[in-house]
Amino acid sequence: ILANLPQLIFSMLYFASNSMVTAMTLADEWARYATQRKAFHVSTPPTEAQRSSYFLSLPYRYVIPLIVLSTLLHWLISQSLFLAILERYPQYDITTCGYSPVGIENSISVGLIMFCCLIGLSRRRFKTGMLVAGSCSLAITAACNSDPNPMEDGEALEAQTYAEYLPLQWGFIQVEGEIGHCAFSSQEVVLPEDGRVYE
Repeated sequence: ILANLPQLIFSMLYFASNSMVTAMTLADEWARYATQRKAFHVSTPPTEAQRSSYFLSLPYRYVIPLIVLSTLLHWLISQSLFLAILERYPQYDITTCGYSPVGIENSISVGLIMFCCLIGLSRRRFKTGMLVAGSCSLAITAACNSDPNPMEDGEALEAQTYAEYLPLQWGFIQVEGEIGHCAFSSQEVVLPEDGRVYE
């Protein structure tokens, strides 16, 4: 148990860091919709301009280094602390934990590299002032509601009916009244202005 305890601890840390990186990349992708028009990722087979979801919930530029470093660190941990069986005479056999100082140093080095990369990713700023939605369904619904007062027979309603299949961008949509409306749209949008009220 003692020899495999570091593997268990690292596995729990890996799942926690993977969850953090996933949340950060999702927030970054969400914010990029304010600066560039692109299609949604969908878990169902893509239609029109839609894109399929990521196989491992992260873009490959994050997945590949994360898997390589975590595999390397698992191997280094197995070389750092391991089960050792010393066989002499049956009454003098010893089963104990062996350790390797070089393996421990290398494990700490790779672990620090992964930790520094995680800190570096968390310090990146979003490019726009788009609201961070996280996993709040209310905020996501508000951003997807492209017309606060849809017309039953208007062209705007027809244009937005199939918007989920088209490349979209988030921004200010021209509506009547003093209060502006920000949402995803397949039509032209502009970035919100400071000092103006939006819903």
